[in-house]
Amino acid sequence: DRNSDICEGATKANQNRHHYGYHYHQSDETADQCARTKDDFESVWGEAVVRGFPNYYGIAKGAAKITPEAFRSFCRRHYLAYTEEFPSPDILNPADMLACFKTSEPVYDRDLLRSLARRELQLRNVDIRVREEILSGKIVQGKKILSILHEKHTYTESFDCVISAMYGNSNLFCSWFGFPHTDLTVLVKELILLRIPRLPAIGLTIMDRFMSFLPAGQSELFTLGDVIFSCHVKERVANGIPWFPEDIQKLPTRQAEILGNNIHFAPFLKRAEFLETQFIPFPLSQTVKNPDDRITEVTSHGHECWSVLGGKMVSAVTVARQLAEEIRKEYNA
Repeated sequence: DRNSDICEGATKANQNRHHYGYHYHQSDETADQCARTKDDFESVWGEAVVRGFPNYYGIAKGAAKITPEAFRSFCRRHYLAYTEEFPSPDILNPADMLACFKTSEPVYDRDLLRSLARRELQLRNVDIRVREEILSGKIVQGKKILSILHEKHTYTESFDCVISAMYGNSNLFCSWFGFPHTDLTVLVKELILLRIPRLPAIGLTIMDRFMSFLPAGQSELFTLGDVIFSCHVKERVANGIPWFPEDIQKLPTRQAEILGNNIHFAPFLKRAEFLETQFIPFPLSQTVKNPDDRITEVTSHGHECWSVLGGKMVSAVTVARQLAEEIRKEYNA
């Protein structure tokens, strides 16, 4: 990992929603994958799942892509529990809403998840390498030779199997080894971290303006994003992410616009104290049939090489087990 610790990439730069499927009312396939995989995730990382707070999904007046009845039908189809209930008016302004659905969908605590992951890796004597960046790769007599940068020095190492979880840089991995590319668009999204004194843990998503507000795992800390102002730049990519990480982090924040665009719906945001912003390179596969699909895609390239693209944290354990089984089959273990 080129970062200074594990879980500093896409694991960190998101809203930590432990997806049950509610979020994907326009993609039955993504909702199905969330439902199929959440028990696997919880069997390994259940300690990191934060429960016990209300998580609301509201449908705004004028919503173009969803109606209350369509959302009810979606929840029934996927066996997703809810009650129709509004929070207090200072949380969600009922005047601009058609309906509100209260759920128990949790989040995960990313700092606790990192600690648990580090512990499990160490218990299994896994060689964890941080501050090391893979620069290129090639296949020589069946072996995968990787060129690795560490503290300004480059060295090479040989591996039997390679699994790429490079996210927006998936096509860069394919370029190294001559594998077919995936048609990808990379979008840079902004999330803002807020402190809101005296606000208990609560989640709020407004459809289809798509404001998303969730606890950050710590008391009085929350993340907020929306469709209109959170999306900064978007570019179709042939290889890796076309911007350096430091350039992405220099983008001007739109925290004032993100807050201002949503205060009318969520009056409690008037009390928010802005702490920091996060910019997230977010890859979108252009090969899916439904543009709203956010499924985890596993690609076997042959030569004992695989790529994992997109999807949600909730599917991580299921995908890891799938990959482990494929590797066993390769070696008839």
